[in-house]
Amino acid sequence: MTLSIGREEVAAANLCSSVTTTIKDLSCAKSHESRAPAAMLGFAKVVMEKTMHDKQVDASRHFDGLTITVPHHATKEPHCHSIIGQKLLHVDWKRMHGLDVACPRCHQCCLVNDRTNFSKNKTLFPTFVVEGPPRWCMTVSMKCPSCRVRINLNSGEVLSTSPGCARLGYPVEPKHAMENKNTHLGKSTTTAMDLLMPTCGDGDLISRLLHNTIN
Repeated sequence: MTLSIGREEVAAANLCSSVTTTIKDLSCAKSHESRAPAAMLGFAKVVMEKTMHDKQVDASRHFDGLTITVPHHATKEPHCHSIIGQKLLHVDWKRMHGLDVACPRCHQCCLVNDRTNFSKNKTLFPTFVVEGPPRWCMTVSMKCPSCRVRINLNSGEVLSTSPGCARLGYPVEPKHAMENKNTHLGKSTTTAMDLLMPTCGDGDLISRLLHNTIN
């Protein structure tokens, strides 16, 4: 995988080098309190700088819907090696799909992008799935110019009113995407819970599955 920047390309090895430089920056490491691995935070920073903030780059060439996957590359750097294949999501319907989001509260106008959790607090929002490590999300917080409400784009009330082609890019059922939660359970996890809860009667097995998957 490569990231195109104008006429130049950043190879996976160079991307890894940028991530390594970022996570070794002590001032950067001390500036956040996040549950995400340091390497994923570094990857998110590099992705934002190399794709989203560079006007010459077509971000859609590097994302599958909302998702970019940490590329495979030959590296001896343990931090980068530990996140190969993991997924980072950028939940921004306007930027990634060209969609305006109507305010689900007042229905008077469209929401306006304000900031992401990563740009404000250097944190990533985890979505736990049973088929691998958490999907770490940079999610946009939007404001309504009319009623002044602030809503995250990965909340259930926004997901439930979004077009299906866009909603499928976020791996969470809208009914389980609570606004006041700081984590989400992915579709694979809630599907497993639907099958196991009637017979097991508690969430202990699911908790152990998620714990073993995160490793």
